Amino acid sequence: MNKYILTYVLLFLYFYISAQSAVLSSGGNAKSTSGSVSYSVGQAFVEPFSNTAISISPGVQQPFEISEIVDTKNVLLPYQIKVFPNPATDHINIMTEDLGINTHLKGVLTHTDSKTVLEFDLNASVYTLEVDQLPAGIYFLTIFNPKNQRRTFKIVKP
Repeated sequence: MNKYILTYVLLFLYFYISAQSAVLSSGGNAKSTSGSVSYSVGQAFVEPFSNTAISISPGVQQPFEISEIVDTKNVLLPYQIKVFPNPATDHINIMTEDLGINTHLKGVLTHTDSKTVLEFDLNASVYTLEVDQLPAGIYFLTIFNPKNQRRTFKIVKP
């Protein structure tokens, strides 16, 4: 008799009680006029999804960091410079304001171990830097002029 009761209780628990299948640290729902999404943070195992329009890595905390590093020893460049996307998987776009004919800027991409990876001349208001062959890591992009005025950006390559 005890065997039947135990079997019944186990079947009841199996079919009627549902539990969370992953240990999560946070989660919720985000809604807007264009749609909604449910999300969770801290999931250990995932199946990524991507197509031509979107890439989703559920449960993986993706680094998203756009930061300019302020150098107190050198004077900052007096130009507006935008660097995107960051993190960068295959290329980095560098967008500057119209610099004029006499302005000459150079760029240097270095790894966190201070090794110079790429050097280039910034000869257009929009410049594309190919980084698809670089290994994953954190890089520093420094753009400077002949007067040694510079701006340094932290780039994440996943």
